[in-house]
Amino acid sequence: LIPIVTPVILPKFSENLQPFQIMAVTVVPTTISMLHITRFLGQEKGNFVQAMTLTQISTLIIGFIILGNNYGLFGLAISFVLSSTSSCILSLFLNRRIEGKVTNNNRNDSDI
Repeated sequence: LIPIVTPVILPKFSENLQPFQIMAVTVVPTTISMLHITRFLGQEKGNFVQAMTLTQISTLIIGFIILGNNYGLFGLAISFVLSSTSSCILSLFLNRRIEGKVTNNNRNDSDI
């Protein structure tokens, strides 16, 4: 619907519609990251949130420099997606790490 409506409402942006479509992919990894952030903050794991944020920012800056120079607007859009995805992957890894510790602690309690 957006590719049809945008040229009618905003004719100046009809050329740059593809980067917005690429950036729309970030909705899923950002949502997953936000769910994990709320969980980490609820468990008082602020260091995990800091690590995720630093990963996202560093990936974004490196992507802007490398991909932005090489591919222009598309490179910037792709670096935005990569930074969100890297934060999501790290949040999934940290969540598995927490769940593994909880599972191991429950096993040790039941062995006694």
